[in-house]
Amino acid sequence: MLISSNAVATDYFVDATSGLDGNAGTSEGAPWQTISKVNGFAFNDDDTVSFKGGEIWREQLNVTVAGVVYDRYSTGNKPIINSGTENVGLTWSVFSGNVWQATLATEPKAVLFNSVDAGFGLLQTGTGGIDASFKWWWDSNVIYVFATSDPDGFYTSIDTATRDNAIDITSTSDVTIANLDLRLANIDVLDINGDSDNLIISSNDVRYGGNDGINMHSIGVGEINNILIENNNASFNGNNQVGGVGAAPGDGITGHENTTGTIRGNTVEFNHKAGIDNIEGCSFLIEQNFVKGNREGDIKLGIAGGGNEATGTNTVRYNVVISTFDIDSEGIRLIGNGSITNIHNNSVYGLSSTLIGKAGIRMDDDTVTMSVKNNIVEGYTFGFFGSGTGSLGNENNIIYLNGTNFGGTTSAGAGDTQVNPFFADKDNDSLALQATSSAINAGLFVGATNDFNGNGLVLTPDQGAIEFPSRITSFINNIDFNNIQIN
Repeated sequence: MLISSNAVATDYFVDATSGLDGNAGTSEGAPWQTISKVNGFAFNDDDTVSFKGGEIWREQLNVTVAGVVYDRYSTGNKPIINSGTENVGLTWSVFSGNVWQATLATEPKAVLFNSVDAGFGLLQTGTGGIDASFKWWWDSNVIYVFATSDPDGFYTSIDTATRDNAIDITSTSDVTIANLDLRLANIDVLDINGDSDNLIISSNDVRYGGNDGINMHSIGVGEINNILIENNNASFNGNNQVGGVGAAPGDGITGHENTTGTIRGNTVEFNHKAGIDNIEGCSFLIEQNFVKGNREGDIKLGIAGGGNEATGTNTVRYNVVISTFDIDSEGIRLIGNGSITNIHNNSVYGLSSTLIGKAGIRMDDDTVTMSVKNNIVEGYTFGFFGSGTGSLGNENNIIYLNGTNFGGTTSAGAGDTQVNPFFADKDNDSLALQATSSAINAGLFVGATNDFNGNGLVLTPDQGAIEFPSRITSFINNIDFNNIQIN
């Protein structure tokens, strides 16, 4: 039975170490302790639930009341909501060589060793592939891991995904999730489903999901409209299975049918499938994201076959995209019939030695309206690649040092050049421009107001995602307009 709350907006506090669920929860001095308490409370519109920094909860947060803000309080690291189980005290025994085994009744879809990114476990298809740290396999109530000594001492921690999600938002609108560390899930770390509108997902770490990091899906149940996904780190998701992608899940941020909103300023790296994936019928503004090293494409609109083509209206602009995997890693890829897509001012760089047959910007199928302007693409097998009867609509791009700059049905458009863009330090992920770059002040106006770093676009924009800091833009960006005195 839900407990009734007061009729006015109230701030609630949760502290995993010092809290008590019998407390009022309305002050830092008398906080609640568990997420179970939060899940069972009847909040009001505009209530705030704040989790203490540096604390950890091994529970799932279920969001079912509209208008509530979930955030943090106090100093320290972000509060951690970990839907997994820390496996302390398992009885380990040697299976063979450096492969150890222990009884584990619940099959995990993800395993995290040592509570760090590098320790996101690599799932094998059997014990034969377990030949290095962080490799694991589960079968018939037994988990197998690599270790040269008892895993309880070899690793500082072994967390296995236990619950479906760290946070589940079901048919609930006007909710904010901010400044939390969300980790480990058998399905999606942050799952948004049903008829959920006007959500803000901001400044969270969303990692180590067995499926996706942030998954927005309203398939068959209403729509998700006006969602803002901003300044999150959505990385290391997917079960990380060895042997390629195939049907294995693992997008960093993904939207499904009838979802609209903005995906801005996120870091999306090393996910098992796509970095940012828009599947059928979604309309997004995708801008100012850093997207790197995702196995099945960094930014992808649509899935080939099965009626999953992108059919919404999408703008992809001022993103930095760096492709490193050789499995199916395109920079920006559109698979769509009837979509309207603008791809403007992205800096797209690939490690050409590993990207066999891949394109920096690729279009498949028949796209009704497409505009590709002011992008810089370097280091792929193909700079641009097109198939089907649609037109890439490319104009005023720099396409440089690709195996073939224009492949498939594409050809150079008006103003497209094949010159060195002179990235500042591409080997260390800096795709800013050097002072000698011909991309400076060479772009076309496309309606944007800020570049990848949030700097205002005052003069004729540059090509690529990062404006070169001219004297005028630097001067204007450093003016404190709140302290201007007029005599």
